[in-house]
Amino acid sequence: MSIVQAARRAGGLSRSAAAVLAVAVLAFVAVATGFAGPARAAVADDPTGAGPYTAVSGDYKLAPSFDALVTKLVARKTELWARVWYPTKGPALANAPIVVFLHGEHGTCGKVDPTGKWRLDGSALYSSDGVCTGEYPLITPNHLGYDYIAQRLATQGYVTISINTNLGINQTGFHISDPDPSLIIRRGRMILRHLMQFGRWNGGLDTTTRPSFFSNFQGKLDFSKISLVGHSRGGDAIVNAYFQLVGNTDGWQSRLPANAKIVALAAIAPTDKAAQKNVPSQIPMDGAGYGVLLPMCDGDVYRLEGMRFYDRAVGFFPDDQGNFRAAFAVEGASHNGFNTEWHTQDNYSLGGANKPTLQTCLGQPDKLFKEIGTSIKQQDIARQFVMSIVRAKTKGGSWAELLNPAYELPKPISELTLYDRSYFPATDIGANRLLARFSAVPSGNCANILFGYAGVTTRCTNLPEHFFNYGDHADKYNVWAARILWGPPANKTKPKDKLFWAFVTIANGSTPQDISKMKAIEMRIGPDCKLYSAPDSDKDGVPEYACSDRTEQSLLERGSQHIGVQFIDSAGKLSNRKFVLLKDYIDERQVVGIDQDATDGPIKPLYHGLMSTVRLPVSAFTKEADKGFNLSKIVGMYLLLSPKSGDKGNKTGGLVIGDIWATQNLPASMKFDAAGDASAPLASGDRDDGPLLRAPSLDGFEPAFSEIRSGFADASIQPAAAIAPGPADAGARIVDAVRRPSTADLGSGVQATSGLIELTVATRTNMIENSNGFRVVIGGRSAGGVTIDRGASANPREITIAVPAAFVDDAPDGAPLAITSGGSTWRFGSLSKSAVR
Repeated sequence: MSIVQAARRAGGLSRSAAAVLAVAVLAFVAVATGFAGPARAAVADDPTGAGPYTAVSGDYKLAPSFDALVTKLVARKTELWARVWYPTKGPALANAPIVVFLHGEHGTCGKVDPTGKWRLDGSALYSSDGVCTGEYPLITPNHLGYDYIAQRLATQGYVTISINTNLGINQTGFHISDPDPSLIIRRGRMILRHLMQFGRWNGGLDTTTRPSFFSNFQGKLDFSKISLVGHSRGGDAIVNAYFQLVGNTDGWQSRLPANAKIVALAAIAPTDKAAQKNVPSQIPMDGAGYGVLLPMCDGDVYRLEGMRFYDRAVGFFPDDQGNFRAAFAVEGASHNGFNTEWHTQDNYSLGGANKPTLQTCLGQPDKLFKEIGTSIKQQDIARQFVMSIVRAKTKGGSWAELLNPAYELPKPISELTLYDRSYFPATDIGANRLLARFSAVPSGNCANILFGYAGVTTRCTNLPEHFFNYGDHADKYNVWAARILWGPPANKTKPKDKLFWAFVTIANGSTPQDISKMKAIEMRIGPDCKLYSAPDSDKDGVPEYACSDRTEQSLLERGSQHIGVQFIDSAGKLSNRKFVLLKDYIDERQVVGIDQDATDGPIKPLYHGLMSTVRLPVSAFTKEADKGFNLSKIVGMYLLLSPKSGDKGNKTGGLVIGDIWATQNLPASMKFDAAGDASAPLASGDRDDGPLLRAPSLDGFEPAFSEIRSGFADASIQPAAAIAPGPADAGARIVDAVRRPSTADLGSGVQATSGLIELTVATRTNMIENSNGFRVVIGGRSAGGVTIDRGASANPREITIAVPAAFVDDAPDGAPLAITSGGSTWRFGSLSKSAVR
């Protein structure tokens, strides 16, 4: 059996991946592997310290009006109502940055609860009438719920505006012809309308409506440093407001001061309504830093739609102004707990006895919220999150470290709960390089990128919280991931060396990639979960998917994400004898979720399979590299799935891996400890001591190196016992035959000699291969075939198998085609050469 055949036996192998793997497998022959030491990061700076100013607040509320700049298709009154926090009694104020807050969808009228301490918001009368009466007589001050952040920012020299959208927007219906059913665009307009008014007041205009407190900072505002903070639908709207300003929708650029620029966007538990129905939110946020906070026990936006903002910002829109992107997932946190004026939990029933629904945080630490009341812990977390984004983008420095999983979190939030952080660093356009994207589109693409060795199953899949368009898998905004399972129960096969391996073809194997000037390798990684068909949450008639539970695979092994990484170049040289371990750079996580007893809640239970970012310094890959290893000609990446230091040796496991990037311009403050520094020795206590593990043996493999380098071995064509003439097996058929060109150049000028032909066949019985793999028989000759696809569900009754083109071309036209393995034979009838396309 050839090495290429062995690779085929291990998992799906494509024509382009075959040649790369051939070099890779040869390099495995005599390489002993160990583990590189860990890189523990410094603690991130706390951005929430009080500044030198005294913070003072003031309110403005202008008369309701029909404002054509806010509402368009429907004439509905709105009002300019906001709370302003500003700095006084400190150093001379000049060029104060502006921060705008916008709350989400919530009731606009409330009543005091039986304890007399909290408010129950059960009416939206104010939204239409501008008054609250009857059972719910209290106006809900939705905009005051973020004072705990705004007040602290004012001490640091910021002027903040927290907008109230109760009238005409919050809890308001829409016209059937309105393309803005969730009123996200209207909310975005309202943000810009307040900034427009601030600009006029700052410039000495509209003096009759200007509040008296404005004199404390008039003429001292810096409109070139605007930050937007939004919660729930407000988090959706801040991105829309950014788009409208950048795109000059309705002439907003001329309505705001000439230097107006939005530089930071901080979203808390946002919806993604505008992206589902309108183009504006699918935008390149290339002029602003972006971060999204995701409460993992969110009972309202329970599908964590906000993750898709991060996905789009990172994966599909180039950045040319050096802006970071961050996702900050918080376990045990609810949706409502970030607004101090929302006193009930996410699905609190306001009918009858006014009692809470059951909201259980599955697999998470203790809840950070109560059924009724406020959450000091969630406020502490949101304050850190928002202020890190705002300060990083308006005053520079190291404040974004808090968002970066390479850094430990500061107290007190580090002691409150568990977090998952994804982070893409500020960089110049072109400085980042995509190494692998695990898309299943077009069909068969996954086989060109990813495959597993013995006992390992691989496939490209969508992930619920990350997938954008279930109706069109080819949608460019969809996020894909590699799903890798090894060991039982998914796989009963036991590798000879008891180690499980997978291989990733870099850049689809087409051209060796140069990472010699890169500083870090970044990949997104997460736990495996069970998928099921979920309700159509966006009501577009397209089925969706969600995680219903942890898989047996991931539960059996808590160390599933504890894997090793190694590169190989086009000459077969390995980057490092000691595998770089992901556990040294990221905390492992299981899927967590929510269960709630609510008629409008999610299917119970609902789990979240989010991917987090792990960042590996390139310097860690050059320790004890093979002589001549070339970082400028990378063709593949090995994943050691079962390192000895894993829990119980990682004998079984499951994980998902998203895009793999090489990044060049890390922040100057980025820190790795000595173990992450190429010049520092490894500490013996930081790795697995004892004998080094050995890579898979080549015992029994054909050592024909020239044959291996050509990708598919024409020399493997051999005489074979003729298949007895006769009809095809019942139900067996030749589905397709496609001619492919020779494989891509591996950097040494070697290519396949005759190209390939891919044969797709189907039977009524399972086609199971033995340890020697499949052989294709045509007439009196046979050839080893490389299985490249078993369909989306690994269908054992239909396979696509590639053979040397010369094998088919030289066979008699109409000769019988069969596939054999061990003592089994499957007959498919005559192969007509005219059918090869």
